[in-house]
Amino acid sequence: MRDSSENTGVRVCGDWESLCVDCTFTPPDSTTPGRGRYVDTGMHEVGIMTSALDAVLQQARTHGAHRVQRIVLRIGALSGVDAAALRFAFEAVVPGTPAAEAELEILDVPALAHCAACDTEFGVTSGFIFSCPRCGRLSGEVRQGRELELTRIEMT
Repeated sequence: MRDSSENTGVRVCGDWESLCVDCTFTPPDSTTPGRGRYVDTGMHEVGIMTSALDAVLQQARTHGAHRVQRIVLRIGALSGVDAAALRFAFEAVVPGTPAAEAELEILDVPALAHCAACDTEFGVTSGFIFSCPRCGRLSGEVRQGRELELTRIEMT
């Protein structure tokens, strides 16, 4: 491990250098802004992709495969996962693994809610409580859109 900046004292693993970003900040014990680099640990997509890759590689070992060619994920619109960040994370975690040359396919799953009052299914874009476009009643029943699934693995 090494210091990422003389000013911050933050230590990061060299492998995570690609996730570092330049920033301006004020250290807690100072009123003078400094400059440095930090790892954006708020990007949970790296952890998600690491877990997905672990599952993929476990399946590859179980089936005696030496190379993963394709990984297909389904991501719901309300899952809280950013597909672009997940693709970035994929590129960061696959080098040096049997999935290094694999294609990542992400299938977007639209969010659908259900109104029990009028038995209508309708699309939603965000939130937790939805207004039925047919009768106007409120509903919190999500039928789809929270998925985060490893759907298919192609390997040889």
